Order: sequence, then C-alpha cells, then structure tokens
Amino acid sequence: MGAQEADELNIGECRPADLGEIHALDAICFSSDIAFSRDELLCYISHPNSIARIARLNGGIVGFIIGKIERRYLLHILTLDVVPGLRRRKIGTALMDNLHWEGLRNGARVSILEVDVQNAAARRFYEQLRYDYDGILPGYYSGCRDAYRMIRILKHHMPGK
Repeated sequence: MGAQEADELNIGECRPADLGEIHALDAICFSSDIAFSRDELLCYISHPNSIARIARLNGGIVGFIIGKIERRYLLHILTLDVVPGLRRRKIGTALMDNLHWEGLRNGARVSILEVDVQNAAARRFYEQLRYDYDGILPGYYSGCRDAYRMIRILKHHMPGK
C-alpha cells in the first residue's frame, strides 16, 4: 500500500461501538462545562432522526459529527469534533460535506448550528462553508457564554459549492 493510500481519510457511520473514542475526543475538543456526557452522545448517535459520522485516518478516529433532522426540513448540527493537531487538514470540511449530503437525502433544506461567540476559528470555518449569522443566543453555553446561531441553505450541488 502506497503512502497516499495510507493517509486516505474515510468517512463512515458512527456506531455505539465508537462511543468510547468519540466521548474521549469530545472531552479534548470542548471544556468540561459544554462537552457531552457519554449518555448524551449515545442518545444522539442512536436517535432515529440523527446522522452521525466518523472520520478515520490510518484506522484511527480523527473526527466526528452529529446532526439531527428536525421538523423534516431542518438539519441541526449538534457537534463537530476534530483532533486538535489535525485541524486545517479538511477533516471538518469532509465531515460537514457528508452531513450536508445526508441531510439533503433525508429531506433537509436548511442547516443550523450554534457556535461560541468567542471561538473565532470555528466562526471563520463555518463562514467559509457559507453559513450566515442568524442571531445571538445569550447564555447558550452553561448559562454564561453566548453563542451565535448560524444558518445555511442546503442545495443539491454539494459538496463545497
């Protein structure tokens, strides 16, 4: 197997067997006051309206995303986690593209998410994916940190366009 094949990113379905690894990654990516518990993650990945994907690189989980179809037309992105040392390698973009496609396939036409107002890197990332600001949610994180709600209209000429 060549080096290019060894470094191939694979996006696949997230399963309950992945729970330990994704919980550990969530604890690395987010502070303890906003990281999800194991039970919350299990509920989200097991819910019939959820779409959960993992990114694997060289066999290890390097990122995951969870979204939920709400009101038949709305894809609500609940979390996007990428190993900090592997950010800016298009892993997050690949996960978002995959989730957008799955959302469209399941009838979603709009995608929304929440992002910490203080997280400039995440805000720039979502802006590059053509998310627009749709309001501020005071105290969204643990009652003390504000979030922006961001929105994007999903189109059939995905990904990245």
